[in-house]
Amino acid sequence: MKFIEGLKWLENYKAQEYFTLLEVNSKVQTKLKIEKNSDGFVFSVNYPISKVLYDKNSKFIINTDNFKIEVNNYIVNLGNDLLSKKFDAYIFQSEGFDEEELYYYKLLSPISSFFYLRNINIDDENNFHFHFNEDLVTVSTERSENQIYLVIESKSKTSFKEFKHITNSILITLGYLTGELVKNEEYFFQSNDKDWVYCHAFFYRKLKKSVKCYMPITSTPKQYSNFIQEKDYKYVEKISYLDNMEINNLVLLIYSNSNYFLAIRLLLEIFNNSFINRPSTLFVVLELLVNEVLKENSKPFIEKQIIKDECVRVLIKNKKVLPNDDYNLLLDGVNQIDKNLKQNNKKFEEAFKALDIYLNIEERKTLSKRNNFFHGKILALDQIIESEESFTNIELDYNLLSQRLYTLISKLILKRIGYSGYLINHVKLREKQNGKFHDEDYFIKI
Repeated sequence: MKFIEGLKWLENYKAQEYFTLLEVNSKVQTKLKIEKNSDGFVFSVNYPISKVLYDKNSKFIINTDNFKIEVNNYIVNLGNDLLSKKFDAYIFQSEGFDEEELYYYKLLSPISSFFYLRNINIDDENNFHFHFNEDLVTVSTERSENQIYLVIESKSKTSFKEFKHITNSILITLGYLTGELVKNEEYFFQSNDKDWVYCHAFFYRKLKKSVKCYMPITSTPKQYSNFIQEKDYKYVEKISYLDNMEINNLVLLIYSNSNYFLAIRLLLEIFNNSFINRPSTLFVVLELLVNEVLKENSKPFIEKQIIKDECVRVLIKNKKVLPNDDYNLLLDGVNQIDKNLKQNNKKFEEAFKALDIYLNIEERKTLSKRNNFFHGKILALDQIIESEESFTNIELDYNLLSQRLYTLISKLILKRIGYSGYLINHVKLREKQNGKFHDEDYFIKI
């Protein structure tokens, strides 16, 4: 099929049309109506409704004028209408989509603004390129007739599994830097044609996992002028960018290190949590990053980690010849190797020191709360919930603590990739929201 034909079909199936649905195993055919809504690809079936539609093993093919669609993942949309049912197909693909063969790939993800990539880096406002080993991947924003897309494209052939890992690493990086993780709707195209006139097949999925969150830095500090009291504040001095090398360093760090991948993904996800839940998760994120920094910079930690990793490797190699209980006992013992290597506060401070990051008194106080949150002591001794107001005050305290933790985490991440400049001090910017004044600058230099 032509690439543009596949894209236009994905964009335009909002109109309700009737198609023939074929269940692959039973060969049962059903007439259905197709439309698109916030849940993705929806097909409606009128009474009588075939039982195969409720069978978890059913797989369907929908014939369109230009190609066939395979529907393997869907859920029954429960409703009160007894004469018809809707089925939400959140994952589908055109016939022949091959996850094993090597192809050129494009990911198109709808976004709300053409300027999504702007103000991240100083080199080029709307276009990035990254190198994964010897493979080149480009990122840009592009317009079609009906939609604006974030486009990630592989310039060499790769597998679908590898391309998804690359795109996730890029999306997490961009989500962290822009304050918006784009993970709502994804169109994957594969092709043998490097010029993309034709494509082999496409794969669609509806994720609904987009997140709005804080940004660590900004190239337009004046956007926060409503929060800043000083009339003669020197905004120009606080303008901050990352260069392409620093952005590429972050993408590769997330791509190649599972703990950085998980830590930064968790960092973005916490903005879906309540104020009460956030500090506990943020301390987990901080712990993950601190351990990674110490692995790279602390000699005693490195030596212990090498021993631990070698023990785990040998255990896994011999897992089949060990009784399950013995294996679990030995694995648990190996995990104790570095348990008492450092007291937690000293470990945290050593990680920041290793990256030459200064900690003020308030930040040290924040780090000292780690054990309380890990062991369920999340209320101070003098805190009692006796009214809605007292609970609201606790929420405000936890929100402030979360903002401190976010900035501490960002210091580690950005310093690790070689960044030097200003960070947004969210605690200071949100003084009115938090109800507490802080004698600090609105932006922090690292």
